[in-house]
Amino acid sequence: MYNNWAGEKTGWVNQKSLDKFATTVSLDLGTFDKCLSSNTYEQKVMDNYKFGQNIGVDGTPSFIIFSGTQITKIVGAQPLTQFQQVIDKFQSS
Repeated sequence: MYNNWAGEKTGWVNQKSLDKFATTVSLDLGTFDKCLSSNTYEQKVMDNYKFGQNIGVDGTPSFIIFSGTQITKIVGAQPLTQFQQVIDKFQSS
């Protein structure tokens, strides 16, 4: 995906770029385009988007770590130790 990225707010996410992504990862382009144009997963995407907004995801990369009902958000490129601290905290509680 990063090989095909053209920068933020450049209008790069369009049918042509999505087809390029699909081809790059060896997806069947006909099946991919049919799935995309049918909007089969549109509601799922919108639900996930809304969920992200509700829990404060406002940047990429963002990582959400769940433990039961407890949610921890890690934003940005963080070292492994940051993730390990969260996981250790969940395991000790």
